[in-house]
Amino acid sequence: MNKHFPRILTLLRKERGISQKAAAEELRVTQALLSHYEKGKRECGLDFLVRVADFYSVSSDYLLGRTASTNGTVITAAEMAYPDEKDNTTARSSLMLVLTKKMLNNSIDVLFTILYKTGFPRLTDAVIKYMTLTFYKIFRLVYEANPDNRGEIFHVSPVDNRVASLLTERACKGAEAELLLSAQSLLKENIAQPVTSTVSLERDYKQQSAPLLGLLKNAETAIES
Repeated sequence: MNKHFPRILTLLRKERGISQKAAAEELRVTQALLSHYEKGKRECGLDFLVRVADFYSVSSDYLLGRTASTNGTVITAAEMAYPDEKDNTTARSSLMLVLTKKMLNNSIDVLFTILYKTGFPRLTDAVIKYMTLTFYKIFRLVYEANPDNRGEIFHVSPVDNRVASLLTERACKGAEAELLLSAQSLLKENIAQPVTSTVSLERDYKQQSAPLLGLLKNAETAIES
């Protein structure tokens, strides 16, 4: 049984704003059966999968969790290939770096736009602090992988890498906790928040939505591996 289908099936119905009974009627199944599909208790047939794809105007790959875009778009490194680029390990690695950079740039653009729409400086500051510390941690790990680097560019424990790593980890955890509290305070202060879904992302961010959804999909694949 596909583990993504029940969650996506339920999500699409809720995004459409219709009841389970209404959806069942449109999809020509009983409400009880649709409930079993949404809870993952029963596995549907191909004919039902096609009806769902047509009804919600999404691809079957999206329904099965094979792509994060509703239209089935999948961004691959091959799409970034240069006409005269030879297919070797170095070229593929370089293309992956270019692809990932573009995905990150587009994803950050969407995130910052959402933060701007939220209009909550405390949350924005917390996000920036957390992202800055996370980048610092990544860069320092890569930098210190070379034993010839002496650490002149760092001012926090430039000699003792172990201590520096612990200090950085502690700072990242503190920033993450601050970010969580800032996000929770949105509800407490009744600040209007833009509702974000796959459909709204693809509607509001036509160019950036695919890279963002692809990045989220890659992250979840890494989490589940």
